[in-house]
Amino acid sequence: MCLAISGERMGTPGEPFPEDVARRDQSREAAARYAAGSPVHRFYDELRKDAERSINDQLARDEELSA
Repeated sequence: MCLAISGERMGTPGEPFPEDVARRDQSREAAARYAAGSPVHRFYDELRKDAERSINDQLARDEELSA
């Protein structure tokens, strides 16, 4: 699954974008309200995973730039 997030984001180098952190946390909370394995739970879990990938990618890029 590929999720599109558009728009320019700004943040502090070495820290994840606040939007990604909020998306991760809100998705985790939403998924917890539904039965594991249900379509709605899987949807929110994919949103969480996508936010975590974005966070990890950004932190890796920041680390490369600071090296």
